[in-house]
Amino acid sequence: MFGDSTADLEAVGVAAAVPLGLLLSGIAAESVLRPVLAAPLLTVIPGYAVLAAVSPASGPLSRAGSNGADSSGRSRQFDGGTADSRLTGIAWWIGTLVVGVLAVAVLARALLAAPVKYDAESLLVGVTVVVAVGLLVAALRRRHRSPGHRYDPRPRSWISGIGSVFGADDAGDAVLSIVLAGSLVLLLASAGFAATVDQQSEEYTELYLLNQNESETVAGNYPSEVGYGDRVELTVGVGNHEGNTETYTVVVELQRVQNGTVAERQTVTRMGVTVGPGETWQGPHSFELPFEGDGARVRYYLYRGDSPTDPDAESAYRTLEHWLTGSGS
Repeated sequence: MFGDSTADLEAVGVAAAVPLGLLLSGIAAESVLRPVLAAPLLTVIPGYAVLAAVSPASGPLSRAGSNGADSSGRSRQFDGGTADSRLTGIAWWIGTLVVGVLAVAVLARALLAAPVKYDAESLLVGVTVVVAVGLLVAALRRRHRSPGHRYDPRPRSWISGIGSVFGADDAGDAVLSIVLAGSLVLLLASAGFAATVDQQSEEYTELYLLNQNESETVAGNYPSEVGYGDRVELTVGVGNHEGNTETYTVVVELQRVQNGTVAERQTVTRMGVTVGPGETWQGPHSFELPFEGDGARVRYYLYRGDSPTDPDAESAYRTLEHWLTGSGS
């Protein structure tokens, strides 16, 4: 296997498949290993695949010598140049990192512009496609080149490449190599941390209000000048982005606010509903305004599970309100 021209590509494929499988299956979704698994998937792995496809003669092995000689002392040519003209050693890894970050950034931008839901799962699926296509193109390009014009992925060359990172000719190069290697580790850690934060920030429940407009419900044009006894028809919506099936209770309450304090209140309805992950629910309801004067509003309290007897903003998971007459100030 490792004598083949695609041994490193196969190894990268395995290195990508294992964490991708764990993350997409949900096995490691809540694990502390999530940032460790996600970091290389968002940086070096897609970068390696893309760079290998673009430059089949380059790879993470050191320059064999100042004259481009290999271990037997023979000069080797790559794409019309010597071995020294290739992207190798620390330059390869820095290039892999930069290309990987750019590839994921472009992919994220494309997903945001596309008519699909953008979340961690869709980004991982996109990374899977990028890595698979990159490795396939790289393998095909290498196989169609002669041994002297393609990257040599033998383990001995990999070890030689690792040694080249720290085997600099002078102190200045050694310091630069260490700084670059440290930057690589720091960026990987940052990518892993960002993956964890992104996952946490995606977990939320959306509470919104819709107005009945002829034959459809729309967000906007809500009734704002409602008189005593007037009938109002609205629709409250709940969007579950928690990642799990959730049971909610929505409490609809009419209030009359005077000098910033609730002077009167009346419960319109309580609606219990179970919403699956990524799904939405809408609850149409109607009421007649029981208060006279300004300061009337309808307030919605969303609870996960059951609601208390006396709902309020402090105990609710989400709140939403709409003024029906004035502002109550």
